[in-house]
Amino acid sequence: MENIVWFILNNIKGLGNKTLFKIYKECPDLTLENINSYQDNLTKIIKKSSILDAIFNNEQIELNKINTKKMIENHLNNNIYPIDISSDYYPVILRNIDDPPIVLYAKGNKELLKDNARVAFIGTREPTKKGYLAAKKLARLFANNGYTIVSGLAVGIDTAGHEGALEATNGKTIAVLASGLDSIYPAENKHLAQQILTNNGLLLSEYPLGARAFKSAFVQRDRIQSGLSLAVCPVQTPIEGGTQHTIKFSINQNRVLFCPSPQESESIKATQGIYQLIDFNRALVINGPQDYEIIINAIKQKAKEFDVEVPEQFINYNSIQLPKDIEVELDNLLNLCKTNNISYDQIMKAIKNKLND
Repeated sequence: MENIVWFILNNIKGLGNKTLFKIYKECPDLTLENINSYQDNLTKIIKKSSILDAIFNNEQIELNKINTKKMIENHLNNNIYPIDISSDYYPVILRNIDDPPIVLYAKGNKELLKDNARVAFIGTREPTKKGYLAAKKLARLFANNGYTIVSGLAVGIDTAGHEGALEATNGKTIAVLASGLDSIYPAENKHLAQQILTNNGLLLSEYPLGARAFKSAFVQRDRIQSGLSLAVCPVQTPIEGGTQHTIKFSINQNRVLFCPSPQESESIKATQGIYQLIDFNRALVINGPQDYEIIINAIKQKAKEFDVEVPEQFINYNSIQLPKDIEVELDNLLNLCKTNNISYDQIMKAIKNKLND
C-alpha cells in the first residue's frame, strides 16, 4: 500500500505541486499517522489557515482518508497502480527535478520505473518521412541496447519512438500521458497504447482516472518525459512547438541532450528547431557512427551523478554492414512479416529456435 498521506495532500484544494514538494523535502517521512508531529513544519510552509484546517481537522482527515482509499481502490481495480513520491517505485531521477509530480499512476510494467536507463525520443507531430524513420531507427537502436524508450504517445515522432522500441528485441517503452489513463489521447493511438502494454511496457500519468487532457497538461507532461530520462533526443521539431517545452525542461534539468544531424534542408519546417539546436551548440550531434561513443559516455556520466546504472556496452547495430544478398533477403523477410502481421519478437524467437535445433 502506498503512503496515503501524499494522495490526501495532493487532493487538497489550494495546495500546489511546488508547495507539496517543499513539504516532501522538509518532511520526507511524513505519514498520516505522524502528521500531527509535523504541524510546526507544515505551518512554516503553508500560510493559508483554510488549508491547515483541512490538513489537521480530525473530521476532515477521516473523510479524506475514506475518499482517498476509495480512489486508490478504484485505480487498482482498473489495473492502475498509484505511486506516491516516497514510494520505492517512484523514479529516482524524476524525484530530483525542481517540481516532480507528487503522485503518479502507472498501468503495465511498473518495474520499468526502477530501471533508470531511460532515453526520451521527442519531436513534431508532423515529421517528414525521413524524420519518422530516423526516430524509429534510433529508438530501436537504444532499445536493443537495453534502454527504455520514453515518449508521449502523440502522433508523429512520439509514435515512431514507441514503435522503434517495440520493434527491438525485448524492447521496452514508457508512454507519458497528459490525462487519466482511461482516456488515451490521441484516439488513433489507442492501438499503440495497447501494444505497449502487451509488450511489457508502461503507461504513466500524474492525473487520476477521469481526468481529461487540457492545454497546460501537455506542457506539464513534457517535464515528466525529460525528468524520467537521463538523455533526451529531439529528432525533428519546428522552432516553435510543443517539443521546445521538453527541450527547455531537459536543459533546466541538466539532462544529456542529443539529436541526429538533419537529413533534409533547413527550408523544411520540421528540421528548423534541430538546426537551431546545432547552431547554438545546445545538443550533442549524431553525424556518424563515431558520435555514439560521445553520447553514451555522456549518459554514463549522468548516470553516475544520480548513482544509477546503465548498460555497460553499446553496440551500434545500425553500422553493421551485411553482405548485399543477405540485405535483400532480410528486406524480403521483414516485408513478409508485415504482410502477415507477424511481430519482430515472433520472428526473432523463430530464428533463435531454428538456430537451437
